[in-house]
Amino acid sequence: PAAVRVRMLCTSSQSVNVEMMPMSARSFPVYQHTKVGREHQQEFFEAVLGQQSCYWTAISRSHLVLTEVDPGNFLVQNLSVNHVMVAGRHLQKGQQTTTQVKTTFDFLAVPPGSPPATVPQCFLRLELVPEDGHPEAPPAAQSPRKRPS
Repeated sequence: PAAVRVRMLCTSSQSVNVEMMPMSARSFPVYQHTKVGREHQQEFFEAVLGQQSCYWTAISRSHLVLTEVDPGNFLVQNLSVNHVMVAGRHLQKGQQTTTQVKTTFDFLAVPPGSPPATVPQCFLRLELVPEDGHPEAPPAAQSPRKRPS
Protein backbone atom coordinates (compact mmCIF):
# COMPACT_ATOMS: atom_id res chain seq x y z
CA PRO A 1 0.00 0.00 0.00
CA ALA A 2 1.07 3.58 -0.65
CA ALA A 3 2.50 5.60 2.20
CA VAL A 4 -0.07 7.50 4.21
CA ARG A 5 0.31 11.19 3.47
CA VAL A 6 -2.92 12.43 4.96
CA ARG A 7 -4.83 11.90 8.20
CA MET A 8 -8.34 12.80 9.27
CA LEU A 9 -8.00 14.71 12.54
CA CYS A 10 -10.80 15.48 14.97
CA THR A 11 -10.47 19.18 15.86
CA SER A 12 -13.66 19.56 17.91
CA SER A 13 -16.38 17.45 19.48
CA GLN A 14 -19.49 18.38 21.44
CA SER A 15 -18.98 15.61 23.96
CA VAL A 16 -15.21 15.14 24.45
CA ASN A 17 -12.30 17.53 24.96
CA VAL A 18 -10.31 16.21 22.02
CA GLU A 19 -7.48 18.71 22.48
CA MET A 20 -6.30 16.68 25.46
CA MET A 21 -6.23 13.44 23.47
CA PRO A 22 -3.09 12.03 21.82
CA MET A 23 -2.91 12.47 18.05
CA SER A 24 -3.16 8.70 17.55
CA ALA A 25 -6.54 8.57 19.34
CA ARG A 26 -8.09 11.54 17.56
CA SER A 27 -7.00 10.86 14.01
CA PHE A 28 -6.92 8.06 11.47
CA PRO A 29 -5.02 7.50 8.23
CA VAL A 30 -6.58 8.32 4.88
CA TYR A 31 -5.52 6.06 2.01
CA GLN A 32 -6.12 6.11 -1.75
CA HIS A 33 -9.69 4.97 -1.08
CA THR A 34 -11.04 5.39 2.44
CA LYS A 35 -14.54 4.84 3.75
CA VAL A 36 -15.35 6.90 6.83
CA GLY A 37 -17.96 5.75 9.34
CA ARG A 38 -18.67 3.86 12.55
CA GLU A 39 -18.07 0.51 10.87
CA HIS A 40 -14.65 1.53 9.54
CA GLN A 41 -13.21 3.66 12.38
CA GLN A 42 -15.22 2.41 15.35
CA GLU A 43 -12.52 3.06 17.97
CA PHE A 44 -11.88 6.55 16.62
CA PHE A 45 -15.56 7.54 16.75
CA GLU A 46 -15.98 6.00 20.22
CA ALA A 47 -12.98 8.05 21.40
CA VAL A 48 -14.03 11.41 19.93
CA LEU A 49 -17.76 11.10 20.62
CA GLY A 50 -17.68 9.20 23.90
CA GLN A 51 -19.29 5.78 24.16
CA GLN A 52 -22.63 7.04 25.42
CA SER A 53 -22.94 9.90 22.94
CA CYS A 54 -26.45 10.84 21.88
CA TYR A 55 -24.91 11.62 18.48
CA TRP A 56 -23.64 8.07 17.89
CA THR A 57 -26.34 7.27 15.30
CA ALA A 58 -25.77 10.59 13.47
CA ILE A 59 -22.54 9.02 12.17
CA SER A 60 -23.48 6.33 9.68
CA ARG A 61 -21.75 2.96 9.53
CA SER A 62 -20.47 4.10 6.12
CA HIS A 63 -20.88 7.87 6.03
CA LEU A 64 -18.37 9.16 3.48
CA VAL A 65 -15.94 7.79 0.98
CA LEU A 66 -12.74 9.64 0.08
CA THR A 67 -10.88 8.75 -3.11
CA GLU A 68 -7.54 10.40 -3.82
CA VAL A 69 -7.63 11.69 -7.41
CA ASP A 70 -4.26 13.53 -7.29
CA PRO A 71 -1.75 13.78 -4.43
CA GLY A 72 -3.56 15.70 -1.68
CA ASN A 73 -6.78 16.06 -3.71
CA PHE A 74 -9.79 13.92 -2.91
CA LEU A 75 -13.20 13.17 -4.29
CA VAL A 76 -15.63 12.99 -1.36
CA GLN A 77 -19.02 11.33 -1.63
CA ASN A 78 -21.71 11.32 1.05
CA LEU A 79 -23.11 7.77 1.37
CA SER A 80 -25.49 8.72 4.16
CA VAL A 81 -28.82 10.43 4.76
CA ASN A 82 -27.16 12.00 7.82
CA HIS A 83 -25.97 15.57 7.51
CA VAL A 84 -22.40 16.43 6.58
CA MET A 85 -20.74 19.62 5.37
CA VAL A 86 -17.47 19.50 3.47
CA ALA A 87 -15.59 22.82 3.36
CA GLY A 88 -18.86 24.54 4.31
CA ARG A 89 -20.87 22.86 1.55
CA HIS A 90 -23.81 20.68 2.57
CA LEU A 91 -23.62 17.31 0.81
CA GLN A 92 -26.85 15.34 0.44
CA LYS A 93 -26.79 11.56 0.14
CA GLY A 94 -25.12 10.57 -3.12
CA GLN A 95 -23.63 14.03 -3.76
CA GLN A 96 -19.91 14.45 -4.15
CA THR A 97 -17.36 17.23 -4.21
CA THR A 98 -13.62 17.54 -4.65
CA THR A 99 -11.50 18.70 -1.79
CA GLN A 100 -7.93 18.88 -0.57
CA VAL A 101 -5.81 18.83 2.55
CA LYS A 102 -6.88 21.38 5.21
CA THR A 103 -10.56 20.90 4.40
CA THR A 104 -13.00 20.65 7.30
CA PHE A 105 -15.73 18.02 7.56
CA ASP A 106 -18.64 19.00 9.83
CA PHE A 107 -21.02 16.30 11.01
CA LEU A 108 -24.40 17.83 11.89
CA ALA A 109 -27.40 16.65 13.86
CA VAL A 110 -30.40 18.11 15.61
CA PRO A 111 -29.67 17.95 19.35
CA PRO A 112 -31.87 15.35 21.09
CA GLY A 113 -35.01 16.80 22.64
CA SER A 114 -35.03 19.84 20.35
CA PRO A 115 -38.22 21.23 18.83
CA PRO A 116 -39.04 19.86 15.33
CA ALA A 117 -37.81 22.87 13.32
CA THR A 118 -34.39 23.02 15.01
CA VAL A 119 -31.49 23.50 12.60
CA PRO A 120 -28.90 20.71 12.76
CA GLN A 121 -25.81 21.72 14.76
CA CYS A 122 -22.20 20.69 14.18
CA PHE A 123 -21.38 18.07 16.83
CA LEU A 124 -18.10 16.84 15.35
CA ARG A 125 -15.50 18.55 13.18
CA LEU A 126 -12.77 16.67 11.37
CA GLU A 127 -9.99 18.12 9.28
CA LEU A 128 -7.87 16.55 6.56
CA VAL A 129 -4.26 17.21 7.62
CA PRO A 130 -0.87 16.33 6.14
CA GLU A 131 0.66 13.28 7.81
CA ASP A 132 4.01 14.93 8.47
CA GLY A 133 3.10 18.20 10.15
CA HIS A 134 0.64 18.84 12.97
CA PRO A 135 1.29 22.53 13.61
CA GLU A 136 -1.80 22.71 15.80
CA ALA A 137 -0.40 20.17 18.27
CA PRO A 138 2.79 21.32 20.03
CA PRO A 139 4.64 18.76 22.16
CA ALA A 140 2.95 18.29 25.52
CA ALA A 141 5.96 19.70 27.39
CA GLN A 142 5.46 23.11 25.78
CA SER A 143 1.71 23.38 25.81
CA PRO A 144 0.23 25.85 28.29
CA ARG A 145 -1.49 24.38 31.33
CA LYS A 146 -5.24 24.05 30.91
CA ARG A 147 -7.19 25.20 33.91
CA PRO A 148 -8.73 22.24 35.73
CA SER A 149 -12.37 21.79 34.83
